[in-house]
Amino acid sequence: MDDKKLTSSINILVEALRGGIARRQKIAEFQRMVWEERVDASDPVFSVLKELAYDLDFYEASPRSRREDPTFFGDERFEAEVAAAFRKLREAGVDVPDVNTGAR
Repeated sequence: MDDKKLTSSINILVEALRGGIARRQKIAEFQRMVWEERVDASDPVFSVLKELAYDLDFYEASPRSRREDPTFFGDERFEAEVAAAFRKLREAGVDVPDVNTGAR
């Protein structure tokens, strides 16, 4: 994944972390970007993004919908999943904002 797309995908996740009604839309935008990317599967940075994109399939904003399936999760876990992915990206040398402060 080139630097421009990587930065764009990270920025989309930061916007999703801000919450609001656009969260689901930003998640979908991030997932589309990842799934459409053609990158060597052994790329560790792309692997982190791909894993996160998959995990976010189970994000469900509605508590009622989450009760339908125990694999669904809400906002708290969404934020934890993104924070964990950002930690992994940081360990791989990617400049990622601190999810608590927004600083890089």
